[in-house]
Amino acid sequence: MDYRKLPPSGWIWAAERGADDGEPHVMLFRRSFALGRPPERAVAKMSADSRYRMYVNGRSVAFGPCKGDDKAWFYDEADIAPMLRAGENVLAAVVLRYSLLRNGNHSVWRTRAPGLYFCCQAAGAGGDACEGGNAGAGGDAGRGRADAVGVAGAGADIGGVAGGNRADGASGGAFPLIADKTWRCRERAGLRIKPEHPLMQFLCVSEEAEGDARLAGWELPGYDDSDWAAASEYSIFEMHRAVSPGNLLPRPIPPLYERPARFAGVKAVRESSVSPGAWEGLAAGGSVELPANTSHSVEFDAGELTTGFLQLAVSLGAGSEIRLLASECYAYLPEPDAGNAGSSGNAVGDCSESGTSGADGTSGEAGADSAGNVDGESGTGGACGEAGADSALPAVLMPLKGDRADSENGTLFGFTDVYRPGGYGSAEAAPKERWRELMRQALDDGGLAQCSVAMAFYLFRAVEKAGLYGETKRLWQPWRDMVAKNLTTCEENGLDARSDCHAWGSLALYELPAVVLGVRPTKPGFREFEVRPNPGWLDWARGSVITPLGPVRVEWERAGAGLDVRVQAPDGVEPCGGGERRYRKK
Repeated sequence: MDYRKLPPSGWIWAAERGADDGEPHVMLFRRSFALGRPPERAVAKMSADSRYRMYVNGRSVAFGPCKGDDKAWFYDEADIAPMLRAGENVLAAVVLRYSLLRNGNHSVWRTRAPGLYFCCQAAGAGGDACEGGNAGAGGDAGRGRADAVGVAGAGADIGGVAGGNRADGASGGAFPLIADKTWRCRERAGLRIKPEHPLMQFLCVSEEAEGDARLAGWELPGYDDSDWAAASEYSIFEMHRAVSPGNLLPRPIPPLYERPARFAGVKAVRESSVSPGAWEGLAAGGSVELPANTSHSVEFDAGELTTGFLQLAVSLGAGSEIRLLASECYAYLPEPDAGNAGSSGNAVGDCSESGTSGADGTSGEAGADSAGNVDGESGTGGACGEAGADSALPAVLMPLKGDRADSENGTLFGFTDVYRPGGYGSAEAAPKERWRELMRQALDDGGLAQCSVAMAFYLFRAVEKAGLYGETKRLWQPWRDMVAKNLTTCEENGLDARSDCHAWGSLALYELPAVVLGVRPTKPGFREFEVRPNPGWLDWARGSVITPLGPVRVEWERAGAGLDVRVQAPDGVEPCGGGERRYRKK
């Protein structure tokens, strides 16, 4: 092997970025190529450190990756053939890289090798260049590690690249496409990822962006990237398969869906010389024209709790500033015994059209001063001249509904945490013969601090062990209230209509399949499992539980003092354990 011509790993980065400076950065990557005719199928594998969004001819095809760690890194997969066309095509990616030197947004893992990964194999091109040493050996695009070891023609330009960024694809010859030094890159200047508040440094999920008309259409064919730098590629030895992020594995969970969405409407116009009807038109997908040297503050309604990427398009108004706050809720000003509550969100535009991607709705407060470069702050991008921007980070958007959502007196906060007065309950160990007595006492004593949503799992377990599972009828009331508030994820407490989407709010995801339907593993990996429903206060239940062996369908109803239980086990599973409803893999 000629070690001067090592095959690319499929990972690239920007040489201009240099050493880690402790700050998050957003990088843009492009790769233009030509096709004589598009392939019938072209499966692309994509990943990045830390976050990315990939476009094909201006259409978003994937964003991710699924969160990994130092033991495993994940890639996303998509068939990009429907987006390809005869003639010029372009792959474009936005990559957000968090620093190893600072804890900003520490829930997103980062490694010592910032980069973008891309590898795409067309159907019928002979082997899978994205499957490493398994290329041409029956590799499955949906399995195994993704690597580019042994990619066609070590050291040669991939897939018939001609004239730098063009490739002849008359018969699929442009493939495989792989991230290498033929890609172009530049940093998204004027964009800063920062904390929303000095006391919230660990989040670092807000954006401050200056408009840049030079980037208009950068993700589309025909854009002139001649002044962009060539990407720097990692060799197969620099991006090792044994450690993250080189040890790429298929995404272990389904990706989040995305669909275009708009605001449900306008909740309040705090300050504006423009009519409320004009703002309603903006929410519906139209535009609004703002007079020069004026200020405006408008709150848009998401209609429901959701998460989305805010999008904004503007024209003219050089020197203007736009602030967008995606708020989690309305909160009262501090008062004795008053809690934060309600819900809200926001987004606006100055001479703009705004909406969200990947959301069921949107919401918002926004302020616009017509006068200078357009800035976006707190979860959005900005633009000036004839340009536009999408947010690099998702925004939590709230419905402006609920008993405590006081739009007249409430104050919007981007993040709130308020705990029930009196703290949370605790218990000491007690002998088993007293469990029912003490558990009922704890449930009936209104003077005791109530268990929070976060600790409800343990309360339900204690009630179950005490033989009082029927009492959970009243314990489900917080979740009934969430449904009544039109929430689409679980809140942490009853004081405000918002959610952190933490695991401790997901009681139902365990309780319904494992206890109500009764499907629980008795050996690791569900090699054996049992079906033992606990009816509690219910008269019947039915549903399916997804297991590694396949879906387990359970239906039961009360029959006198017992239960009539019907189980439909997956193929390849047989009963075991005598008269009990226990099953195992054949």
